[in-house]
Amino acid sequence: MERPIGQTLLGLAVTLAAIPLLLQVFTKALERPYTIYVDANSEILRLTTRELNSTTWYLPNARIVQRIAEVEKQTSDTQSLPKPTRGDASKMGSELIEIDFNTPEPKINHFHGYLHIGPNAIVTMTRRGAGPLVVTIESNASSQRSFNNMIPAATMEPLDCINDGDAMLDTTGKSACTSDEISDDQKRLTKPLALHQAKLLVDIGDAPLNGTLNGIGTIGGDPYQPTMPASPPLLRHGEISIIGRKLISGQVYTLMQTTLHLGDTVNVNGQFEPDSQKNALDQSSATALFTCLFSVQNGSMGGRGIELACHASGRSLDIGSYSDSSRRDLAPRPWDVLINEPSMQATLPLAITGFFVLVLRLLDSLYPRLCRWIGDTVARLR
Repeated sequence: MERPIGQTLLGLAVTLAAIPLLLQVFTKALERPYTIYVDANSEILRLTTRELNSTTWYLPNARIVQRIAEVEKQTSDTQSLPKPTRGDASKMGSELIEIDFNTPEPKINHFHGYLHIGPNAIVTMTRRGAGPLVVTIESNASSQRSFNNMIPAATMEPLDCINDGDAMLDTTGKSACTSDEISDDQKRLTKPLALHQAKLLVDIGDAPLNGTLNGIGTIGGDPYQPTMPASPPLLRHGEISIIGRKLISGQVYTLMQTTLHLGDTVNVNGQFEPDSQKNALDQSSATALFTCLFSVQNGSMGGRGIELACHASGRSLDIGSYSDSSRRDLAPRPWDVLINEPSMQATLPLAITGFFVLVLRLLDSLYPRLCRWIGDTVARLR
């Protein structure tokens, strides 16, 4: 049966109008978490580790400038216990010894060894310019039931420096245990120490400090609301790439790229499995887990800030910048997927052709009625 030209043109117009909808349907069908890579130079990195975290750093030369040890936390509650009276006739009264917990804090302890970062720990790495690296670790109290039952945020395991042959050598061939002269009033940590809160000052030598950190958080710092009387640490520069994977061959391809500018912050939106973890971290929206590799070089070697290579699996990303909301909830567009996905390139034309044939079939019965209705309407208007 030969169709009127008007019916064919109407079917073609409906099909063309439905192409954006078909693109959205195919994109949703192929939608899956994208792998987002962030390569940046930043002066700050702040992440909160997950429940099953096992991260270890080797620190050749660090100084403990602030600490709250596990033993100090557990004994702090005993200060509220009633003290024994001198006239108490009980047998145990003579065995009780009053302990003064208000002892002065120990002086700076030099540390050389392994730093084990525990679960649910808030880790902040800060390095302004070519200065020293400041590492702050504290327990995430909101994810713990009680203060006494807190898992230590970090454990410091010093290396044995008695036998110089057992110590690791740096790039200059000297032992890290004897590279610095320690005065008598600044003792070196010699026993393992579990900490709920610690602040370390890490000196960067000739060899770079490399390590990894897994956690939830944001890359970059907020330059508009400083939290301390100092110049706020910033993200200096970087680049973001969103990677997809082909369905058939499994090869990867770049869906989109964007450049990071001075002062930007990066956050990846993903999905959480347990709701308890989401509530514990007080996240209004699901946030993806960052896996970061960092490297800190000495200023004499051109090192500035912290070099970061991070990746996360998520559905979109937010790039924060002052008075700029155009880069919020960024995700690949349907066109980005179409030009890179071979399976979609082959399926979409077939889908459009099938949709066009379906529209023509529907118009076989609707088009004559539509023509009569238009004719009657025009006649009444006359």
